[in-house]
Amino acid sequence: MRAAQVYGTQKDLGLAEATMRRAIQVDPSSTRAYTMLAGILLASGKMDAARAEFDQMAQRDPKNVAAKTMAAMIVHSQNKTADAKKRYQAIIEADPTAAVAANNLAWIYAEEGERLDDALRLAQSASARLPDNPEVNDTLGWIYVKRELPAMAIPAFQKSVEKDPGNASYHYHLAMAFSKSGEPTKARQSAQQALKLKPDYAEAQQLLAQLKG
Repeated sequence: MRAAQVYGTQKDLGLAEATMRRAIQVDPSSTRAYTMLAGILLASGKMDAARAEFDQMAQRDPKNVAAKTMAAMIVHSQNKTADAKKRYQAIIEADPTAAVAANNLAWIYAEEGERLDDALRLAQSASARLPDNPEVNDTLGWIYVKRELPAMAIPAFQKSVEKDPGNASYHYHLAMAFSKSGEPTKARQSAQQALKLKPDYAEAQQLLAQLKG
């Protein structure tokens, strides 16, 4: 994925894509070439083509969890939630240690408000394997909020804020947890920080207005 960032114009991307395709023809077993090609396709806005490339990698190597996860993430980014959910579930069934897939599936469950027990189990599993990952801690905290356990959500959100202080969503989620835990002063501080980072953050604006009211 990083390799695609070195190419600037669409012409450069086109040349890079052609180069990687030739490399794959020469060595069909080169997973690096597949990965670089998929990154180039993503940078070009060819989401379906990129998903197909990752699916192809997974077919060639069924144990390639990264390729399967990337394909699922692309589908997820296209708002094809049902398909993404099936893909994540299949990945975890094949490899229970697949932390990224577990985190993403837990987030989907939480957003849909379904299977919150499973969501918590998946998020805890992901957190055990990726304890310093801000996204994983944010997912874990969000599930605690959904389960009406805001006091347990606070430490998870604090870890997210510590690791990625520039992410407005993490500050907003922490503000929500503080608010639901009966700590309005800390909630206001976190909501204000979210708005400092993202002035048009409607949810943070609404929460801050409620706290002031």
